[in-house]
Amino acid sequence: MLYQDEVTLKILEKNPGDEIMLPFYYYNIWVDNIIVGKISIRIGSNYHSYYNGNIGYGIEEEYRGNGYA
Repeated sequence: MLYQDEVTLKILEKNPGDEIMLPFYYYNIWVDNIIVGKISIRIGSNYHSYYNGNIGYGIEEEYRGNGYA
């Protein structure tokens, strides 16, 4: 659980999608002016999102265990 840290998402990439790919967005996860990971969000549903989901994230190894995810 976070008590004093503020988590901020800053847009890294916007992709409008096409006939095959859904629109998606990549964000950096910032805590105290440090990038601690990334998050991706797919908008809509299709074959790929059915199996892979709409939200994905990764926290850099040295920042894991701090509740940032």
